Amino acid sequence: MDKELPADQLAYQPSKAFIRVTPSNLPGVQTCTGGVIRRRTLDIDGLAERIVGLRTEFRQQTLVTVFRLMLDEIYNATAEGFNVDFGLARTEIAVSGCFESEMSPFDKKRHTLVPRLYPSPRLKQCVRQLPAENVYREVPGPRPYRVSLAGGPSLRGSDEALNRIPAGTHPFVSVYGTSLKIAGDLPEVGLTVRCVETDESYFFPAAGLAVNTGPHLCFVPHFAFTPGEWEVTVATQLSPSRCLYKTLRVSSLSFLVEEVHAT
Repeated sequence: MDKELPADQLAYQPSKAFIRVTPSNLPGVQTCTGGVIRRRTLDIDGLAERIVGLRTEFRQQTLVTVFRLMLDEIYNATAEGFNVDFGLARTEIAVSGCFESEMSPFDKKRHTLVPRLYPSPRLKQCVRQLPAENVYREVPGPRPYRVSLAGGPSLRGSDEALNRIPAGTHPFVSVYGTSLKIAGDLPEVGLTVRCVETDESYFFPAAGLAVNTGPHLCFVPHFAFTPGEWEVTVATQLSPSRCLYKTLRVSSLSFLVEEVHAT
């Protein structure tokens, strides 16, 4: 299996994983358990498209065809009695079900052979270095989950990576989520965009937004985005009942601005 990479070879920027923590449902258990909020899934075609766009002269269909041939051979080898180490993970077969004694025969009505996948050290390393944030909030408030240049909340059919935009100037930038609508009379009410590295920030009041709705905020940046980590903060007093809270409800979302390389 693929081994861990040296620290100086981890060139990619890890994207933050968002988790939600909930109380355990087991009787007598006082602890909480955490779960990762759903992440976008890439299929084989999407992976091939990314490779073609970044670093290869092979056609997308060639990469997809070769990948599917390898997958078919993994299935064939498994059926022929092999465990398969394909770099990312290793396949094995386990037995599910209870046996009455050591001499009990295998019964397909009560026993099942099930596949097991054991991740490689490199895959474990890749996941282990991901930053994570608990998105739990004690009070209702805005919940941004995506910063985008696209005109809709879904990534379907788009080659845009989640919460990653290119550096430079853009005619507009959108923030998608829930309970985002900005309203209130406190001076802090608005949308703030901040460069984490330089701490330089830009404030947009409700009147300065091109779109100001519950699921969608849109602003026209009068500045250029520089490469690195950025943060968008939504501050509002609007409640789910459309009344105004006396205090602010604030939530932030980090996103990555990537340097554009000439091709």
